[in-house]
Amino acid sequence: MKKVLMAAAMFSGIVAMGQNLCGTQSFLEARVKNNPELQEEYDAMFEHLRQMQQQGTPASRAGQKVIYVPVVFHIIHDGDAYGSGENITDEQILSQIDALNRDFSLSNRDTSNIPDVFKPLAANTYIQFCMAKFDPQGNPTTGIDRLQFNKVTWDTENEIEGQLKPSTIWNRAKYMNIWTCRFGGTLASEGVLAYATLPFGTNNNTDGIAARFNTIGTTGVLLSNYRDGRTIVHEVGHWLGLLHNWGNDNGGCENGSFSSTDFIDDTPDQGDRYFGCPSHPKSSCGSQDMFNNYMDYVDDDCKNMFTIGQADRMYGVLTTSGSGNRGSFQTAISNCFLNLDGALAKVILPIDTICGLKFKPIIQVKNEGVVSINNATVFYKLDNGSMQSTSWSGSLGIQQTAYITLPELTVADGFHTLSISFEKPNGQSIDDDANNDGNTINFYAYDGGVATVTPVMQDFEDGLYPPINWNIENRGTVNTWASITNSGYGNGSFAAYINNLNYSSNPNRTKDALITEDYNVTTIGLPLVSFDLAYCRHSANRADSLAAYYSFDCGISWNQFFKSGGVELATAPDKTTLFTPGPTQWKTVETDLPALQGQNKVRFKFENISGWGNALYLDNINVSQSPNTVSGIANAVEKVEVKVFPNPAVNEAIVSLPVVHPFTQMEVYNAVGQKVFTTAVLQRIISLNTSELARGTYFIRLFSATANQQHSFIIAR
Repeated sequence: MKKVLMAAAMFSGIVAMGQNLCGTQSFLEARVKNNPELQEEYDAMFEHLRQMQQQGTPASRAGQKVIYVPVVFHIIHDGDAYGSGENITDEQILSQIDALNRDFSLSNRDTSNIPDVFKPLAANTYIQFCMAKFDPQGNPTTGIDRLQFNKVTWDTENEIEGQLKPSTIWNRAKYMNIWTCRFGGTLASEGVLAYATLPFGTNNNTDGIAARFNTIGTTGVLLSNYRDGRTIVHEVGHWLGLLHNWGNDNGGCENGSFSSTDFIDDTPDQGDRYFGCPSHPKSSCGSQDMFNNYMDYVDDDCKNMFTIGQADRMYGVLTTSGSGNRGSFQTAISNCFLNLDGALAKVILPIDTICGLKFKPIIQVKNEGVVSINNATVFYKLDNGSMQSTSWSGSLGIQQTAYITLPELTVADGFHTLSISFEKPNGQSIDDDANNDGNTINFYAYDGGVATVTPVMQDFEDGLYPPINWNIENRGTVNTWASITNSGYGNGSFAAYINNLNYSSNPNRTKDALITEDYNVTTIGLPLVSFDLAYCRHSANRADSLAAYYSFDCGISWNQFFKSGGVELATAPDKTTLFTPGPTQWKTVETDLPALQGQNKVRFKFENISGWGNALYLDNINVSQSPNTVSGIANAVEKVEVKVFPNPAVNEAIVSLPVVHPFTQMEVYNAVGQKVFTTAVLQRIISLNTSELARGTYFIRLFSATANQQHSFIIAR
């Protein structure tokens, strides 16, 4: 009886809520109230969660296999045209998949906003999501199921559970079902954005997530404060066995009852939910509250993490038999991908127009299948010439990509056609989807002149501004990129800067760009682009961004390789007067660009997007050979994206790895080659205590059986 009372107390915790953004707990409460016989089943659920908590976390998460969950979106509308009202676009739906994969892999750009006290707990879940490739009958599908009902709004959970879900659900053991529709009635008046079923006590006809259509994804018409896809991230957390991090007990601290805990050891005991975007720290129950957790109620741009314990709980739900049929998703990957499927993902060069009569085509290929691809053949044909081919070998795991640079082609001024295909993966004459193997590009070529041979560094110290053959792209305002003295980084005095504070009113994301001359990178193997920057915001509501691009066609089209803004970009605290950086208020950005290998004409653009913040400085723009150079121009596999921040560091540096990486060991060396730190790579986020290290440049070396990488950072005090 005691357990019955504790469970009932947990359900009653939602009643007093004035703003019920998530309807999961109220849905549970209603089910038990209307079906008293379910009480024993839900008591068993809480007992199961308690047992999972007592089992603890795995000794090591290194090398954990990524589990893919196929998703079907049921788009419910009342006759709206595509892209209107509830009949949201494919683009909006796919952006939700991107948001799920971003946040569940700890690849979100706002990880730098995680409070320092919680950074060691932030986790990659090793769970990813894909649009279903086959329907329950085995027919090809996009994973988007558009359904018209003669009903304007869905007003109660009973309507959705009794009418909508049973008539449209796909097999819950093979798909995560998400229904999007327009909420009305009680659901709208209570402020419910979405609700989910937990992995326990759910029947086969109603399992999944129901959400307002305007909470889906990161693009399209979305509710204010819920534009980053995190309403569904929160609900998928429930679907995989997580409860609210405060415990649903109306402000109480943990007292031994089911209602006062989320059954996760590393989420701090928290009195109640948070709304809006509170400033850290906030405390209750004797510790700092983790309101930035995805399972709290703060705005989308103020939540940014799952904990290790939460990640292990969700992964355990997917790998434990009897967990509400979630264990079946270990083998559901066949509903995500074909078996053998090599794809030509993108033609990077040529595209539209090129400004050289000699060029090496670049393509990006991707493994869209389950089987690893170790070799393939690239066929290509220029205009009416004969078909040519080149062999590729490497190692592409599921969803991995690689750049391939083809042999040099020579063309005359004028229009041309290039056909390219990526075929015969692993020596097979045909793969499981021939439709994504090839592409034909129509382009125009002209002679754009000779490019400067690399390596080069622009430090702005020669007194010429803009530098010779550089350009400034200004959108008609008096404020743009300029030269400034006594602000350079390192040994120099000059830098390029733009004063975003120098507007009389909000410039509304005005863009100004600093554009380099053309460079010939054929002599430097794997190109490395690096630059130093310094920046601070004006305030939380007035911040700017920096984006960097490269172009193969003399600036006609651009490919972005870097973007950062706000807190993530900042190297100094907010300031309401003009920011002038000191020697410790700079950081270095460096990026390997395998797509540039072997090219004789590349230029770069550094674009300031103004949010009426403060000054942004650039210095020491360097195009050189990467220490990670691979042998040969062709077959360059993309470098793993690794982030090191803050850079420069003072007492701590954070190393952030992506969802899938091969690294097992990390070492840190000082400038004279002495090893100062070593650790096994067990987590997605690695914290380095730099408080005892001398100021200067340090090198992070990441090791694996197949690839090694090096990154630098600075300690400045």
